[in-house]
Amino acid sequence: MNKYLIDFGRSKEIDHMMLDIPRLSFNKGFIIFHYLHYVGELDKVFEILTRGYCIERNEKGECGINKVGCCQIKCRHLDFKNNHYEKPFNKLQVIESRNYSNKKNVIPHIDICKYHNVENGCMLKLTKPPICVGFLCGSLRRHLRYLFGDICENFLRYTDRIVDFGFKELFGTLECMEAVIKEGRKLINGKREQN
Repeated sequence: MNKYLIDFGRSKEIDHMMLDIPRLSFNKGFIIFHYLHYVGELDKVFEILTRGYCIERNEKGECGINKVGCCQIKCRHLDFKNNHYEKPFNKLQVIESRNYSNKKNVIPHIDICKYHNVENGCMLKLTKPPICVGFLCGSLRRHLRYLFGDICENFLRYTDRIVDFGFKELFGTLECMEAVIKEGRKLINGKREQN
């Protein structure tokens, strides 16, 4: 894991959340800690590369998902079932969504996802499942190819692998998340140089 991809300002929040999860092995705690950090870093990358495009399409009525993330095209609610990370991640999701709900006074739309609210989007900022982090719809993929050409292919390939690995192989998912962060930063830096 790359220590340069960790936002140490976020560490306090993650440490506080993880205190509520008793009896984690060192390895499991290490992987969860990095996963949460990488989700936060991916959010920064997607904020710059994709969010404006998605919001604009949604406002024009060109996107049929009605303020629901791309992840909802592929799935309904996915949690961490059938693996040894299920209990700690589900508990972390409850903790994070409770903190968000208390601040925003929102109620999720259970029919979409128990952590999604149409007005404010996903309540989860750090504990999103891999599909919510890595899935990009066809329209968004075409838009990125239009903007960046072939240099975005590694970025797109690794986002696909995040979804494919999911929680079946969480260490592989972390490696792909790290690659998406690095490739995304390259695209962002190239975009800034063009402007």
